[in-house]
Amino acid sequence: MQTIKELPLSIIDKKIKYKREGKTSYIYHNEKDKVDLLESASGLQSVVPILLLVEYSKSLKEKYNFNFVVEEPELNLYPKAQHELIKYLVKNCLFDRKNLILTTHSPFVLASINNLLLAYDKGQKNPKEVNKIIKKESWLNPKNFIAYELKNGKAKKIMNDKLGQISENMIDGVSDAFANEFDKLLDL
Repeated sequence: MQTIKELPLSIIDKKIKYKREGKTSYIYHNEKDKVDLLESASGLQSVVPILLLVEYSKSLKEKYNFNFVVEEPELNLYPKAQHELIKYLVKNCLFDRKNLILTTHSPFVLASINNLLLAYDKGQKNPKEVNKIIKKESWLNPKNFIAYELKNGKAKKIMNDKLGQISENMIDGVSDAFANEFDKLLDL
């Protein structure tokens, strides 16, 4: 089995990288400063195994069908890193007989997915301009995407097929609830 010895972690920070040295995995913050992965930030501990698996799958010579299932990719990641991870997963997990299934509680992940869906839509008429904002390899075709909310043991589709987007109320509902609570406190 092939081991990935080094991997840039640009979805977190352009300066850091993963390196495997012997039996130990390290996170390098520059050319000299390193920390054992097991002692690094929890976000790195969560995301590095995902990235290693995806990169390893790309190295396989034979054609396999892959179903990547990533449970709560947002764990321990800042919103920007969540967005970068979603773009990375779409780019690397949705081609050549590969599928991606995500579970999430994060409105940032949902908003990120909506941006990729919108990039695909807008990219049909303005590909160069859209590509400057979101690289084409991360655009998400709404025909190849579906979203559900699981509630009380039932799955409910939350896609707005006319817009090719996840329904806004799914993303904004959390913000609205916080704003409501905030307003009530202000009124006291």
